[in-house]
Amino acid sequence: MSLTGKLEDLGLADIFQILSIGKKTGSLLVRGKDIRAGVILKRGLVVKAEANILDGDIGDDLLKAGLIDEAGLQLARNIKTDLPEKSIARVLLELDSVKKESIDRIVKKRIEQVVYHLLLLEEGDFSFEPDELELRLPDLKDLGWVVSKGLSPEYLLMEGARTYDETHKFEEVLKEELSEEETGPEWFECSQPEFPR
Repeated sequence: MSLTGKLEDLGLADIFQILSIGKKTGSLLVRGKDIRAGVILKRGLVVKAEANILDGDIGDDLLKAGLIDEAGLQLARNIKTDLPEKSIARVLLELDSVKKESIDRIVKKRIEQVVYHLLLLEEGDFSFEPDELELRLPDLKDLGWVVSKGLSPEYLLMEGARTYDETHKFEEVLKEELSEEETGPEWFECSQPEFPR
């Protein structure tokens, strides 16, 4: 069953629920104003997600997490140049630069980020192609990685909602603090007592 449409008509949370309940396997492509993303599902679980809005690729994330070093990443990038059909994660694994479990951990965080950004979209197009397990988006930096244990869409939706709440709570606190800096805290607004001379 192919599924295509506009996010204005059917939101991403609803799309994920349909695909999860139906235990669908295939690729979901989403295009918004500034975002192009792909999500791969197997039997209703998300096993891969990449988007053009993520900073860097899996190699960069592994480096930031201290799981690989700069020299190992550069070697993997050089090899990948000659083997463009391989993901940077696959090259690093084959070089024995990183363990599969470490890649899975990093990729799960990337999946959470992609889904969070997709949940923020109010407008855009989506298409789901059953049994298609490759992401065919030209503006992706890397082919990504399929995690060994898929993530439930329900978990990703809850995690996205939690991240949204935390982000907006932080923004409110920041606005409040900036407002106080401009006007000064309330306890400074009282007049200074005058002392006799």
